Amino acid sequence: MIGEISVVIPTKNRPGMLREAISSVLESPLGDCGLRFERAAIIVVDDATADDTKAVVKEFGVQYVPVSEGIPSKVRNAGLALVETEFVSFLDDDDVWEPGNMLPQLRALRASPAMGFAFTQSELVGDALDPWDVFLPETPPFSCSTLEELVLADVQLGCVLFRTSVLRDVGGFSSDLRYCEDWDLYLRLGMRSRFGHVEGKGSLFRQRVDDPANGEMRWRSFRDRERAWTRLRRDGLNLPWRVKLERARRHRGFSSAHLCLSARLAVERGDRAAARRYLAWAIRVSPPHAVTRGSDFWKTLFRATGPVLS
Repeated sequence: MIGEISVVIPTKNRPGMLREAISSVLESPLGDCGLRFERAAIIVVDDATADDTKAVVKEFGVQYVPVSEGIPSKVRNAGLALVETEFVSFLDDDDVWEPGNMLPQLRALRASPAMGFAFTQSELVGDALDPWDVFLPETPPFSCSTLEELVLADVQLGCVLFRTSVLRDVGGFSSDLRYCEDWDLYLRLGMRSRFGHVEGKGSLFRQRVDDPANGEMRWRSFRDRERAWTRLRRDGLNLPWRVKLERARRHRGFSSAHLCLSARLAVERGDRAAARRYLAWAIRVSPPHAVTRGSDFWKTLFRATGPVLS
């Protein structure tokens, strides 16, 4: 099975985490005989970094591709253009693989030539890779073999194995989306080919909830997902009304909750202007979800707009 899978790792200014990501792939067995990934099958796409990323890549002897794109979807597509294997996976530079990540997905795709992609679960972890005991997609595992299930699933990109030809047929990742480009891709592929969840835990998905940029990211992510959703429906994605309502409820609730959290953290940092901005966005996303989060919303609003207490 060696040589069947390429791994594209986009990176920008995170040499320490990149080292962990590359190591996790090289240490991951591919097959029951314990064979490992070929270094030439690992493609690191460096998006105009200003650190020692190139030195890290040279240390491992994997492929190095310098680009200047600024958008993750374009960076991944630059790596996809160099793939020569039948299958391809993508790993963000701040995440890591679990041993044997791609084995269940590879078996599923080999058993079903009509399947365009397969995925396992990912576990959410903290900045130091401490486990949160939270998994994506949610547990217990489900088949996720229909568009109705897929549109509601939280599939983590580091656990997905794609058939390269199918991925190229849809043009890869949408280059006009900065966020949610993976969710958009799953649905565009799902409208053309079979797909499914297979049992297993494939990767560790790093979370950094106290990142000061999270509020801006959540707002832009919400807008990108809504834009992608409008386009997908225009292109023929037709789902039952109950699925559409549930998608809107989950997406808006999730985005509003995270904006409220970002507002609270901004207040704690002393950035009251950012907190007010995040709360305003939370209201725009979903007023019911924002104002019904217990006393958290109102406490944060008071701290962001009330008198400064010494």
